[in-house]
Order: sequence, then structure tokens, then C-alpha cells
Amino acid sequence: MNRNAPSTRFREVVHLVRDPLKSVDSRYNGGHIDNFEKYHKCNVDTSSVPASNALAVTLHHWVAWNLFVEATSSKRLRIEDFVADPANVGRSLCADLLKGRLNNGTWYDATPCPSDEHFTLAASRLSPNDHSNHTVKVGGFTWITLYEQDPQTTQMAQLMALRYGYDIHQEELYVDPMKHKESCTFNNDGRWRCQLVSVLLPEEALS
Repeated sequence: MNRNAPSTRFREVVHLVRDPLKSVDSRYNGGHIDNFEKYHKCNVDTSSVPASNALAVTLHHWVAWNLFVEATSSKRLRIEDFVADPANVGRSLCADLLKGRLNNGTWYDATPCPSDEHFTLAASRLSPNDHSNHTVKVGGFTWITLYEQDPQTTQMAQLMALRYGYDIHQEELYVDPMKHKESCTFNNDGRWRCQLVSVLLPEEALS
């Protein structure tokens, strides 16, 4: 992926991810995506997707937005892991982030990490049950469903899912990570645009 996104505003950015199928289901909101319009119009280019296809727009936004965050982040955290063991996962992440870092040419001291209770409380706020009434869940989304709407964006989503540590059944896998990758950059309007590109294999480079 082309990492052309700026990352100077924050000292550290942690990329918080969730199971892609569940995330798209929630964002899709039963086809009512008005609440997400302001977000994807903010800095993500979805011009290649028909506005009338709410599911394809939702999928495209999930892919582009997460690739944007991925390009600017130094760490990744899966919600499922944090909710399952908030104290240990949170403590480990915090300790890693607060190791001595170079800041404007000088080293600063790591501040103490929050208590285990702090992480437990934070994880409780991420529980799906706490947000069940915010959006309409259609349920039953599969990779086949998404591929039928937008093959290329689904392939990018699958590359991301595998990279984030989520399993995909072989019969629903539409992409080979050894042959494809995502390529992202800002377009002329300053919006983050991503596409699927082929990876040049070693034997092809020598031919």
C-alpha cells in the first residue's frame, strides 16, 4: 500500500479494528446510511460507487477509511481482543506505546499507564450490546453478499481482514495476498482513494 497520508498531528495513532462483516453490517444500518454520509464525504473518495447502492458505498467507505487510518497508525488493536481481556491487552499496548520515544529531538519519559480498572471500563463501552440500538443490523452478511455488490472492493476488504487476523472460509476467499495489494493516495480533491493492484511476482520481475 502506498503510505502517502500525513501523520504529524498525533504522536501515536492506534488503529482500532473490528470484524469486517459485523462492522459493515452496522454501518449499513439496514440501508439507511445518511448518518455516515458526512464521514465518507469528509476525506474518503467514493465517487466510483453508485450512490444508489447503499451497501457498496458502505463497503467502500469501510475499506478506504480503515486503509487511511492504517497508513497513519503505528499500532493495531482488535476490539474483540480488548473486550475479551481488557486489562492485559490494554496494559501491554500502553506499555509499548509509552516506551521512551524521540520527540522533537529529545527523549521524554513514559507516563504511568492507567489502572486495570480503567481498561476494563473502556472495554465495557466497546461492547456490542452497548451500541445495539444505534443502528439496524441486517445480519447474515457474508463475503459472497459483498462480492456480488462490489468484487474489487470486497477483495481489498479481504486482504485487510486477513492482515487484521480475521479468518475467511476458503469457499468465500476471492483474493490471493501473494498476487494483489491495496494502493492508496490522495486524489486531486484531497480525498483518500484506494484501488486493488497486482503484485509483481519475483519470476515475473526477472522475465
